[in-house]
Amino acid sequence: MLRENETTPPQYQTLAAAHEVGVVVVYWGAFINTAISLLIAAFSVFLIVKSISKVKRERGEAPAEPLQRICFLRKFATYECRRQRAN
Repeated sequence: MLRENETTPPQYQTLAAAHEVGVVVVYWGAFINTAISLLIAAFSVFLIVKSISKVKRERGEAPAEPLQRICFLRKFATYECRRQRAN
């Protein structure tokens, strides 16, 4: 915060001292730490899902086949879906 007749902001010894005075403080270290933690967690979940998918593929378990037709009308939906599953 600049006071009257000041051109440069005052220097604070610590972030806590600046925060006590009411200066807006951005904790970049905490932000970067949180972002890196998020990336590590997302990557580990990706690896787990990838390995499970690989094991299922090696066992010969085929993924569920999607229906060839999408049933839009409620009146015909049950008939069409049953017909697709039967084939």
